[in-house]
Amino acid sequence: MQGKNIMTNKKLRDLREVMTKQGFEGFIIPRTDEYLGEYVPECAERLAWLTGFTGSAGYAVVLQSRAVVMSDGRYTIQLADQVDQENYELGNSQTQKLSDWLKEADVPEGGVIGYDPKLHTSGEISTLEEAGFILKAVTQNLVDMVWADRPCAPSTPVTLFSEKYAGVSAQEKIENLQGALKEERADAVLLTMSDSIAWLLNIRGNDLPFIPVCLSYAIVPVAGKVQWFVDANKIDEGVKNALTEQVEFFDEDKIESYLKNNNKIWIDEK
Repeated sequence: MQGKNIMTNKKLRDLREVMTKQGFEGFIIPRTDEYLGEYVPECAERLAWLTGFTGSAGYAVVLQSRAVVMSDGRYTIQLADQVDQENYELGNSQTQKLSDWLKEADVPEGGVIGYDPKLHTSGEISTLEEAGFILKAVTQNLVDMVWADRPCAPSTPVTLFSEKYAGVSAQEKIENLQGALKEERADAVLLTMSDSIAWLLNIRGNDLPFIPVCLSYAIVPVAGKVQWFVDANKIDEGVKNALTEQVEFFDEDKIESYLKNNNKIWIDEK
């Protein structure tokens, strides 16, 4: 336990130093990745690295003088076993809202709470802002800035999933989705969930253990080809040629500039 305490102290001290430099009173660390999936690669296990908690759901909030790790009732025992309680309070996310904990923690008036916008839904952030807190998105995750030995992101080959097994072609699925876009009068829909993209394009990957998905983003416009924002190293010529009539390929870091060029993007707020 003493070793755990020393390591936790160092990680929190390093994180708080970065928070201070950037003018943050607090920072939120959810247990998710930029694709908002339940299962995440090692490079996205920020909550586990910082706090020791390895459950599949939860989050931490680090303030300058307090910190908490919250998860649901499934993990009550695990939280107590894995988290250094000299540095972290423990909470049940089913019975206590994050906004209530922040109010009880007496965040100073005007105190800014930082968050990584790629790791939260719009609904989560809106809820906190409606509760009166000042939130500010960061361009680089603060945990990543102090996680010296952070693993590399996975980059495994994509394979095609035969229409014989899928039952419906990728083209038909895309056209059906574009029909829904027309009804919503939307320019495009943003997809971040890797299983949704695997279904839509009839592809599979191996970026997560035991889960056949390729971590990526996709934007489906109301007409034309799907814009797939994916690590080029995952796509061989066979896959590219098979999808060339349905898909345009882009580097993942191009997605933000593409979003800015569309007037009305359909998203799932949750």
